[in-house]
Amino acid sequence: MSKYFYIITDGDFYANDIREMAMQFFPEYTIKKIGLSTESDITLSVNREGKKAKSKIEFMGKKVEKEIVIVKDAQRRQIKTLLYDTLSEFTEKSLKWGTMTGIRPARIAHGKLIEGKNKKQVIDEIRREYKVEEGRISDLIDIACLEIKKLYPLDIKKMQLYINIPFCPTRCSYCSFITRDSNADSDVLSNYLDKLLEEISIVGTGLKESGACIESVYIGGGTPGILDAGSIERLLGTIRKHMPVDSVLEYTFEAGRPDTITEDKLAAIKDSGVDRISVNPQSLTDATLSNIGRCHSVEEFYKAYELVKKFGFKTINCDMIIGLEGETEADMVRTAEKLLGLGPENITVHSLSVKKSSYLKGSIHKESFFDESETEKAADEIYRMFKSRQYVPYYIYRQKYTANNGENIGFSKAGHEGFYNMAIMSDKRSVIGLGAGSTGKVYYPDVDRFDRMETVKNIELYIRDVKKIAAEKLKQIKSLANDIDMF
Repeated sequence: MSKYFYIITDGDFYANDIREMAMQFFPEYTIKKIGLSTESDITLSVNREGKKAKSKIEFMGKKVEKEIVIVKDAQRRQIKTLLYDTLSEFTEKSLKWGTMTGIRPARIAHGKLIEGKNKKQVIDEIRREYKVEEGRISDLIDIACLEIKKLYPLDIKKMQLYINIPFCPTRCSYCSFITRDSNADSDVLSNYLDKLLEEISIVGTGLKESGACIESVYIGGGTPGILDAGSIERLLGTIRKHMPVDSVLEYTFEAGRPDTITEDKLAAIKDSGVDRISVNPQSLTDATLSNIGRCHSVEEFYKAYELVKKFGFKTINCDMIIGLEGETEADMVRTAEKLLGLGPENITVHSLSVKKSSYLKGSIHKESFFDESETEKAADEIYRMFKSRQYVPYYIYRQKYTANNGENIGFSKAGHEGFYNMAIMSDKRSVIGLGAGSTGKVYYPDVDRFDRMETVKNIELYIRDVKKIAAEKLKQIKSLANDIDMF
């Protein structure tokens, strides 16, 4: 039976922020804006009266009311704090991220450090303004310090390149991407690759003519490892020929699924200059892998990892997910322990995000899925383990609908931080996204803002319109040059 949480507000009075905060405290409820509530539903009202804002939450005879005097320049943050205090008192629980509902929390620490504040001041301000727990604040400061060290001085000519391969051998239950079945759609994959190479050629030629410099390349998806060795050579050869990558700092190929990795593919990848590669098990429990729709075993992951290691890439990255359905704290910690035993230079820990377009979203029962105690204890222990083994957090982002109100956080050994990940999450670099479903942004450092660069998600439309799509991106990139006299 569905449980409803009704929100009553004055018009669109920070409606999205109110909804996001309610979801953090009541993940098992369906959030609705205004409606006919019953005794089994929770009702939250938020309104303004002059210079005051008031909130009230009621359920089964229990009621909490609070009010604040609004300061104009801090109104949004104050409203979120009002809601947090109201919901926290009502539920008798706190959130590790406090009132931070944005996807890039390190930006706040980054901004305060750039203003000249010391670490203690930043800790005190974030705790007071956002109610974030101290351990998370410490991670944000460490990450922000790394960003400042690696990315400054800001340079408008320096850009990152993302290439999207939206195909996979099978679709994982939690996946919300536009990925297609590489086996069933092999003809589409072939046509897609031809058009992708055309887009790389057009955009790359324009970037070269403009004098831009690609700092990092990231080939992701999907599962780029589904390409055969010949296709990989074509793809990487086209990038090398047409893109300004002569001084690239980092070159990542997300091989991804262990069942796609072969020796001839790895040779093609390594020979083309790639120095960072991802092999992603997500879990090292066979029952879980079967449950989430991955067509490989734990043993196959180990074999793929050893094969990758033999080729001598500078950095190997592995991903794991906490919060997968059916996994206990012990299962999650065991995956982390096994990864540490292999010693990859880079490990990313994702909190499961149950997105609307995933199979999982429609098949689970909200009331039983989010086991906060298991995932929270697992996350705390895994982070402790990684840090004790000299893996440091270097980038972080958050998503909606996550288990344990959690985060995705990358850990690395010193000198192996993923530059592309740092650049894109800091919002301090332009990112050129190529391929269907790719996302990029054009960054204006003098005013510290960016314009998004979106690519159509429909693969057939991308194939049909690739010339037009590439031309639009070049126009957007050139507008950056015109506005700031870049070249």
